[in-house]
Amino acid sequence: MHQLLSTFLDQFQSTFDPSVPYRGKSQTNWLISRVWSLSLKEWLKTHYGSIRHEFPVTNNRRLDAAVCHSKDVNLDNHSNRMDLAIEWEWDNSKVFKDFGTNDFRKLFQVSTACGVAIVQTRIDGRRGQTNQANATIDGLRKQDNDFRNQYRASAGQRDIAIIEFRRILHTPTEVRFDACFWLNGSDQPTPIGHWDYAVKRGREQRVKRSGS
Repeated sequence: MHQLLSTFLDQFQSTFDPSVPYRGKSQTNWLISRVWSLSLKEWLKTHYGSIRHEFPVTNNRRLDAAVCHSKDVNLDNHSNRMDLAIEWEWDNSKVFKDFGTNDFRKLFQVSTACGVAIVQTRIDGRRGQTNQANATIDGLRKQDNDFRNQYRASAGQRDIAIIEFRRILHTPTEVRFDACFWLNGSDQPTPIGHWDYAVKRGREQRVKRSGS
């Protein structure tokens, strides 16, 4: 694994601590899209010297974040290579339907040392046990292989990790995520940790965060 990606994953596992999900008007939901996007942007600020959000790719498409450790890299200049290209999507339905064929492609198109995709999948009881999460990851692994062939000259050997937050429990008072990463289309995930949130004494709070 490329050292830049290894460092990212190590730091992410030990220090990423997203805020309590938004409960919605009903106070029974656990909505993460806006809250965790803000948490991720703040986390990137503390670990990288140069960050460009909405980095232009092609055809008016944009990468969620281009980052470099050095503070001296002008990421507005496209001739400067980024350390990491990062794309995320918290809506599990969007991830299942078209993240693999659209947003995931950007990690192979830009000039970068390595790439990271961060997604949410779900198997929680609110919708019943579903195979959607496994099907989502299988699809992303297939796209990884397809894009390596399509962009063989520029990105065929690029290290790319898919970080999966799998929602395994969802009730009006508790939610739990198990996280892992999949490297370069591998069929063997590496655990990252668990994030648990619950209503305690009338307040929403993180009740547990543990590593793998």
